[in-house]
Amino acid sequence: MRRVIETNANHQASDSSLVSPKPSEEKQETQAIKAEPQEDNLHQVPPKPETNKDQDFKNELKDFVLNKIPIVGYAIATAGHFVSALMHVSSGSSNKIKDFCDKTSLNISKVANVYNYLITTYRAFENKLGLDALSRALYVAFVPFADQEDFYLYSGFSSGLTNIEQPQKRLVSNAPKSNRKNIIEHIKVFPAMWKETVTGIFTKNSKIFCSRSKDQGHLMHLFAHGNFLGALLGLIAGRGSSPLKKVASLIRNVGSVGVDISMLNCSDASKKSGIAYISTALLDLVQAFSDNPVLQRVTNHISISMNNLANYFYTLGTKEAIEGDFSFNADKQEKPKTKPKPALTLVPPVTPALAQAA
Repeated sequence: MRRVIETNANHQASDSSLVSPKPSEEKQETQAIKAEPQEDNLHQVPPKPETNKDQDFKNELKDFVLNKIPIVGYAIATAGHFVSALMHVSSGSSNKIKDFCDKTSLNISKVANVYNYLITTYRAFENKLGLDALSRALYVAFVPFADQEDFYLYSGFSSGLTNIEQPQKRLVSNAPKSNRKNIIEHIKVFPAMWKETVTGIFTKNSKIFCSRSKDQGHLMHLFAHGNFLGALLGLIAGRGSSPLKKVASLIRNVGSVGVDISMLNCSDASKKSGIAYISTALLDLVQAFSDNPVLQRVTNHISISMNNLANYFYTLGTKEAIEGDFSFNADKQEKPKTKPKPALTLVPPVTPALAQAA
């Protein structure tokens, strides 16, 4: 009887060993399950690291959009104005051809300038140069709707505010916290800048009539008001020629020449634009006061061509401000003088034979 019971017990133990795996086998199965990839992970593709080629392509695209397109646009527009001027000089050109050239060249100039000024507005806004951004945006708000003879006149809204803003850069924070605060700072420092500008204007301490090396932009600040006022009077005068429009043009262009003389004392891009703007202003005065229709058109087309060239360099002033390169002559710090390097003396190499002889 005892033998039968032991036999049955042995059978039960063997059956249970077949059903229940050993602890080590359970552990192996668990690890195998964990090692299996989850279904959700199969659909997740890890992001590809950005290669040098991708970054180079982005940089080239950015350079093309921000720098190359404006150059091409201005080149086409300027060529169009010179062709239009030739059409008005040529006796064999019909009125239809002249009108076509006038409208086409003007529209290309508007597109090229609006594109460039939109980019400049964005750059200034992105870098929290609020007043700079606003002044550039004024160009886009007025010039696209101007007639050909008012093209330079209406740009005074933009240049007037920009030329007030630029000399005040040294009085405001170099690291603005927001566009709104940058505008508020410029408003606060305006009375101090104006006081500096007009105090002792006809004395030896004048900030206006000073040497180029001492220019801090007070001449630009003063004549910038002529740019803005001339544009405002031109807008009030309306379309076409009138005595008020001629007064507006005179104020605008005199203001421009004063500002542009001060630009010659600024950093590189502003110097180049200043030379082109002086030519633009003088030609614009001729077309405003001339009674000869051919001379009016020819000088107007050449004036806009020079204005396009000036605008390209002028908007680089925003880039210079962002990179910290914009300055007037008086603001430039002299580079520290380095000690001259001692003169080089040629010493023959020491060979073992020479060493023994010594």
